[in-house]
Amino acid sequence: MFHRFSLSSVFSKMLKSRDLPVFLMFLVISFIFWSLNALRKDRVANIKFPVVFINFPEDAMADPKTMDYVLLKVRSQGFHLLQYQLVNMFDPVEIKVDQLPPYHRGSEFGIYFLSRQFSRLFISQLPSQMELIELQSDTLFIPILPRKSKKVAVKPLLRLGFERQHMISSRIMIRPDSVVVSGFSQIVDTIRWISTELIEERNAKDTIERRIKLPQINGIQYNLNSVDVTIPIESFTQKSVNVPVSVISLPENYHFKSFPSNVQVSFLVGLSKFDKIFPDDFSAVVDFSTVGLTSERLKVKIEKTPEGIQNMSYSPIFVDYLIEKDR
Repeated sequence: MFHRFSLSSVFSKMLKSRDLPVFLMFLVISFIFWSLNALRKDRVANIKFPVVFINFPEDAMADPKTMDYVLLKVRSQGFHLLQYQLVNMFDPVEIKVDQLPPYHRGSEFGIYFLSRQFSRLFISQLPSQMELIELQSDTLFIPILPRKSKKVAVKPLLRLGFERQHMISSRIMIRPDSVVVSGFSQIVDTIRWISTELIEERNAKDTIERRIKLPQINGIQYNLNSVDVTIPIESFTQKSVNVPVSVISLPENYHFKSFPSNVQVSFLVGLSKFDKIFPDDFSAVVDFSTVGLTSERLKVKIEKTPEGIQNMSYSPIFVDYLIEKDR
């Protein structure tokens, strides 16, 4: 009688076998020795060798899509090729664009680069164990685009949470508060400001001082790569002041009086500024030109506030009034 062959039953028996760990160990060792033997042999491979183009005119730049490498065919031991693939150890070859010939292709203008003319530069950068067979990239065309520069403000990108009864106590300081961006004009024209990398804190209770990098934008360069950001944070308390109500748009020969004559303004303020904020730091006004347009009462607006306060409220919002005209 024939027994039906079952692959699953074979695997099940293997997994239950006491010899399985020994078998797997020898299998791994065999694979390691096979790999080491293979890596000792010379092999041929293509590698991307980095290049960087320098000495552009101040008002010109390379197209951001320009290829930034030259493809080389090299021969070396597998060890060295593997090392290159894991960690690119080569410093880029610098190519001076002011020494390259120009080209015109329709409306496109640029320079071209014959890699074979610079083969000695690539050979000098290759390790002694690596042999250059040929340059796969024969010619690189580098379109030249107009460069534009302008100064833009820097804004911090924040995600902050505070300890209980703590807050930002005054204006956030950024040094410097602006940077010069330069690059392809169509990209530069769309930039209104530059945001920093994210500053994140969950339970902030003390002033934050950090050097923050500026995020990279393809085709854009900055005159600096980071800014210093200071975020003043301290514990806060509540304070109230009585602010006199004044009137605007009052014609000559008229006298105005509001009832009440003051509004109470309440706000949160850091402890360091508690004794430095006074009623004169606020301005509460009513507009005479609105008399009779809405209601018999006039709405109060707070037009001036000091720096460093939060959650401001005031009462009353509407006031009664009396108007007298000189005889």
